[in-house]
This record gives sequence, structure tokens and C-alpha cells, in this order.
Amino acid sequence: MLDFPVNCITPADRTEYAYRANELLRLLHNVMGKWHGHGIPKSIWDKLPAKARNRYPYKDKLTDVEWNDFRANIFEPAINKVVEAILEQRELLKNSSAWQIDIEGLI
Repeated sequence: MLDFPVNCITPADRTEYAYRANELLRLLHNVMGKWHGHGIPKSIWDKLPAKARNRYPYKDKLTDVEWNDFRANIFEPAINKVVEAILEQRELLKNSSAWQIDIEGLI
């Protein structure tokens, strides 16, 4: 389950938070993939989350083993939590009556 900040209460807030987390994970995946395929400068590595920097010390390129480890043990569990949260919050939003929407006006 995704841990939301204490001030992230409504389904709308939680949905926004989860989509932002999804985007940040996508960007992290791209950087790690680039590091594996082509290498990255240390200035980019310095901006990685501490967990990634601690697990994968800086060097020219990630090995295949490290790349597969990142995907299996960091990225996949995190993205699965985020997607689960998005689906849960979307269901809550779908059942919300906060807005009275005239579907006739949409079609």
C-alpha cells in the first residue's frame, strides 16, 4: 500500500499524489536505463534518490545484474504500489457525488 502524506486526505489529492509518484518513477526508470545502456555523468547520479545511490555506487555504466536488480527490487515493487493506489482512488472518485455532472453535456 502506498503511504500518503498526512495532509493528502481526499481521493482527488491522493490520485494527484499517486500520478505524480508514477511520473517520478517513470523518470527514474529512464535515468537508470540510460545509465545501464550508455552511462550517465556523476552530476546526474548525484540527483538519484539516496536508496539508489547507496545500492548502486557511481561508475560509468550499470551492469546487467544491477539493472535487473533495480527493476525487480526497486522499480517493480514501487510502481505496483503506485498503480494499486491509482486504481483504488479512481474507484473512490468514480463513486463520489461531490460533483453533479450532466453527462448529456459531455456527449
